[in-house]
Amino acid sequence: MRTSPPRLIVSAALCLALAACRDGSGSSGGARPGGGPPKIPIEAPRQVAALTTNSGPVLTWQRMPGVLSYNVYMAARTGVTKSNVSALPRGTVFRDVTPPFPLSFLRSHRGTTYFFTVTAIYPEKESPESEEVRITVGHAAGRIVALAAGDSHSLVLNSNGAVFGGCPETR
Repeated sequence: MRTSPPRLIVSAALCLALAACRDGSGSSGGARPGGGPPKIPIEAPRQVAALTTNSGPVLTWQRMPGVLSYNVYMAARTGVTKSNVSALPRGTVFRDVTPPFPLSFLRSHRGTTYFFTVTAIYPEKESPESEEVRITVGHAAGRIVALAAGDSHSLVLNSNGAVFGGCPETR
């Protein structure tokens, strides 16, 4: 039995289309050109903040899709980054963490200011650092009393509930 040329062309086209779908190089099923699933953009964690909870102070941030875990970089001097953390006073890296990250270990460091940045660990690589968050441990009760996000604003909360500072637009 002989196949006519039009049937042969249609059969070949179907075989190529199925092969393209199977190996990811086609455009159906959400695959991107060049194969594989769509890429997730590598972004720094957002909405990083320090909070005081009933169980103690915590560092929190918005969870992001495609992230395996997070790293928290801490130092006793501003400007903490993943590349300089080991050179800064009390520079420490906490690896493979998730939000909320408890900071109860800071209770014994009364009067000390710490600076934090957070990075996201994606399958391909580590993200850039988040905005820096500043935390000062209170003198009286050893509780977190100063909270800040970035260089443009700060909020200070002392152990008796008084609030100082604020965002530039509220001063």
